[in-house]
Amino acid sequence: MIAKLNEYIEKLEEIKKNSLDDLLERWNPKNELFLKVDEKGNYKEFKGDTIIFS
Repeated sequence: MIAKLNEYIEKLEEIKKNSLDDLLERWNPKNELFLKVDEKGNYKEFKGDTIIFS
């Protein structure tokens, strides 16, 4: 049972890595995004609307 769980966890990690790699290759955010989010991915102080598309 532990072996199956480890296989499952490894598969999930592989899916996550592939998803992030694909996103980094194709995603081209507008420069305005960097007014709202810092280098570490934390939100900056911002007043106004923000729309996020998945």
